[in-house]
Amino acid sequence: MLLSGTTGVEPEPVSEDTLNDYWYQAGHLASSLFAHWRDAGKDHDQALIAARVSVVVHHQLTRALCLTEADFKEPRLYLAAQTGQPALDHRLEAIWPVLLQGNPDFQRIAVPHEIVPKIGTAIPSLRQRLVLSGFADIGFRLVERFWRSRSIKNRPVALVFHDSEFVKEAAFGLVRHGYALRTMSAKHTIGESLKLEAIPARLLQPFDTFLKTHFTPSVIAPALAHFNSVLSRALAEYDFGLQYWEKKLPELVGTKNSVVLTTVTNAPSAIAAARIAQTLSVPVVGFQHGVTREIAGSHKALTCNFENTATNLFMTFNPEATRISNDTPFNRAQIHTVGMPAVYRRMQRSSGEDRAHPLLYVSTMLPVGNVNHASGGVSDLEKTRREISLVRNVFGQLPHGVKYKPYPARDCYVDGDPVLEAISKEPGITVFDQDIDLRYIAHHHKVIITARATSTVSWCLLTGLPVVFINHPTHAPLREEYRQAFADSLFLFDWDDPDMHQTLRAFLSQPIKDIEQQYAAKKNARQELLDQAISGPKGNAGRRAVDIILAQVSKGAAS
Repeated sequence: MLLSGTTGVEPEPVSEDTLNDYWYQAGHLASSLFAHWRDAGKDHDQALIAARVSVVVHHQLTRALCLTEADFKEPRLYLAAQTGQPALDHRLEAIWPVLLQGNPDFQRIAVPHEIVPKIGTAIPSLRQRLVLSGFADIGFRLVERFWRSRSIKNRPVALVFHDSEFVKEAAFGLVRHGYALRTMSAKHTIGESLKLEAIPARLLQPFDTFLKTHFTPSVIAPALAHFNSVLSRALAEYDFGLQYWEKKLPELVGTKNSVVLTTVTNAPSAIAAARIAQTLSVPVVGFQHGVTREIAGSHKALTCNFENTATNLFMTFNPEATRISNDTPFNRAQIHTVGMPAVYRRMQRSSGEDRAHPLLYVSTMLPVGNVNHASGGVSDLEKTRREISLVRNVFGQLPHGVKYKPYPARDCYVDGDPVLEAISKEPGITVFDQDIDLRYIAHHHKVIITARATSTVSWCLLTGLPVVFINHPTHAPLREEYRQAFADSLFLFDWDDPDMHQTLRAFLSQPIKDIEQQYAAKKNARQELLDQAISGPKGNAGRRAVDIILAQVSKGAAS
């Protein structure tokens, strides 16, 4: 309906500028709330949880920007999808019933809806996995299985809460130093028996001030009550986690010199586990998950979610990640630059060639639906319009075939993807009919095109293939500090340039050899970018991390 411009439908009730301004306020809100709680005598963990919950609720309230006082007085109807899958229905549920519950003429009606199947997942062959994973990945799996049923008595343990290629490299390195290896999720079953206590109004003051600045008056009370409810549950989960890990963690980490390794610390239970580990003198080591904070302007609104805010040590890829991670009021870790795991470099080992599609477009157009993890001022509707415009006005008019890799499917809508429908009408574009990791397919093509400053860019750059980057100033934009470096290192195009489609189309219509030659001329500038803000120091990142960890545990305490 929205894409077709149906009469009577208002598709954009809030301007892009308003949405963009609102998005960046999340960082200010989190910082002010964190400082307020610390000033009130709350410890780091409690203040951090309050800051993180404020960001989540801030995103959820994005839709409230379009509400007026009339919405609280006049009849309003909300149609909710009913799929028959409770977990999916919960994900699809909007916040309208929470905000408009005081309107006597508000109604919510559940509408039965069949789910349009998403594309499946392709499983790489054993050969592909062996070529790209490396010995550390294989060794990690084998050793972890070995230690599942064996005693850890008198051995230091590397306990992995959430693994990644980076974590696996370091964990396997610790195994070589005599460590046992175990894995366990930092999340645990809580149930509904939590004792919830309302947060005193004085502690909510920064959030109350924020609401009054951005929303119509009738939004304030229900939004503040919602924040209070979500935060009180998060703090209760943290308290429950402290009790749980106080009993559980000692039997998992065994003797002295044990460590906890993780890439994710978002859940209150994970923060609680880190706190108990600290009381046991067990360092919690965080590992960078992807290159985003270094290059994405939108990430300055998300610093309270960085790994170093709830760990004792933090291993980063590059100097810029270290600098940015240090420069946040939420930091509590010692931060070390150790480089990237080897898997990034191994992408160049993949083989095969798709001669019919020399161009690969790696989409980062992630719809958020009611999940609301937006990254700027662009609605799902506008994201879709932009992607379809790119398909029709650029990719569909090239002399070269294009392979389109969708962003991994996410259950945000029950309907089909309008972008894929648009692609089906373009004979020169083919869609991957199954989701597969970029590392396994990149080198089947000659040129990679991607958009938005996300971690995908680093994977593209490290293939060694020519990279075309489309910058969206209001959706996951490139940090201004790195704009020139990107222009010097790869092929940069700006979405808000009125001639962008025409210029990009002309560029991609060149012979592939010409594009490759132009890219080769940018090699020196590109290496500087890689060293500073992407891959960092060369060599074995896992080994560097292990040396730092061993030096830390030898001190006998988690700092």
